[in-house]
Amino acid sequence: MPAHPRIPDPATGPLAAFAYALRQLGEGELSIPIIAERSGVSRAALYAALSGTRLPSSKTVATLIRWWAGDPTAESEMDRDPLADPVWGWRVLLPRDHPGREASSSWERRYRRLVRELNEGRVHHQSAAPVSIAVPPEQQRFIDELQGLIDSTGLEDSRWLLFGELNRKVTSYLAGSCLPERRNISRIVMACLEARGFELDPDGPDDDEGWDLEFDTRENLEELVAEARVARARERRKARGGRVKS
Repeated sequence: MPAHPRIPDPATGPLAAFAYALRQLGEGELSIPIIAERSGVSRAALYAALSGTRLPSSKTVATLIRWWAGDPTAESEMDRDPLADPVWGWRVLLPRDHPGREASSSWERRYRRLVRELNEGRVHHQSAAPVSIAVPPEQQRFIDELQGLIDSTGLEDSRWLLFGELNRKVTSYLAGSCLPERRNISRIVMACLEARGFELDPDGPDDDEGWDLEFDTRENLEELVAEARVARARERRKARGGRVKS
């Protein structure tokens, strides 16, 4: 990704329009190299979010919004909740009257609408017929990661003990027939880590190691799922004979 990606034309579609709006938000604000250094998100991912050529992850978008509409220096660590959304939860650390709270909520809603629109194939195929696709590599990486998490409990042969009523959905995730929503990712991670002996009761004794592992595991799975959703949309477009950008 070049250091100065071409300015997207918002008239070419919702993805380009989203990237263009992000660029406008960042005009005169902190530079991408500094955001990358302070946030840990790569420059390539941040620049790609501004190019309008592919869907950025929610983490990348939230990082840009945090530094351009929020104010990390105004965040209060005393208000940090280990159960808060790891991607957008930073906004509750801002003062209650900070405009970044409403701005981040608005951008999160806009991003979710964009993801939904792209995933449902409405960008170029308003009434496209359903197509069958193979599990793309990005989704397989999620499946492998999920399987590894389940295997770590030693209860693979009695998976229903882990997940109860969620077990059918977990089976479908492992089969590649669908992808989990964020709330189910959290339930899966909590169940697996508790089966391994970690204490994850918010009202119970502190288990810093368990909560750190829960955060890292959940964030990793959420990123893999986001990539898998984009990949499935790409494969559906290919199956319909549409043009796919490399």
